[in-house]
Amino acid sequence: MPQDKADNTLEILITLLKTGLDEKIVPRSEGYKFVLFFIILTAITGIYNIIFLLRVTDGLLCLIIAAAFYYLCYIYRKRKLLKTIKNMSPEELTTLSNAAQVLLVRGEKWSIVNVDNLKLQFKGNPFNLLIKQHLKKLKDPQKFMEAIFGTTQILSLSAQSLTESFIDRWNERVYDKEFWRKDTSDVFSEIIEDARSALSSVNAPTDDETLFNMFQIVVLSYAYSASTQPKMQKFIGIK
Repeated sequence: MPQDKADNTLEILITLLKTGLDEKIVPRSEGYKFVLFFIILTAITGIYNIIFLLRVTDGLLCLIIAAAFYYLCYIYRKRKLLKTIKNMSPEELTTLSNAAQVLLVRGEKWSIVNVDNLKLQFKGNPFNLLIKQHLKKLKDPQKFMEAIFGTTQILSLSAQSLTESFIDRWNERVYDKEFWRKDTSDVFSEIIEDARSALSSVNAPTDDETLFNMFQIVVLSYAYSASTQPKMQKFIGIK
């Protein structure tokens, strides 16, 4: 393998581990989860022996066994991820790298997206609070631009073609004060249903992750505008 490709593969691997995207690329098997459970149980046994039973030797032995198994699991998983990454096409690697960079910029960990669960999580808080949280997390307007660009890049090409008009359409709601006070769950539902309709019109994927990314693009666009316009922050009620 050429050195530059090897370096790129290693860089992607490190980023995957940092963002939790390794779980998406190589999901943990039931056997792997069982081994992790054994490691945790062994480590707890070791600590219990040392602290409560004062059996230091037995306790240290348990901790050493747990550490050894954990290291072996780490090496096994790392090699499996490397093999998977090496077999990916350049296009797949680019998409994966973009997704990882977006998570790094947003300071988030990857998790399986479920639209119904997100509706429940968002329920009970005004929409302007979500914008405030993004402002607190990223702060720098440049970070918002990077996050918007990165999120757009991980969409399919057909979905990417819609993002500009989609943002423009939702920017029409910016001047409605009541919009910012609506329940986040309700706004989320409106945006993803609009996204589903728009995506379907160009035969783009309408899976939960794509719908959520379309929602994120709109939210990040709002947050970017607010980060550069203090008057907007006051208008939407977050200052």
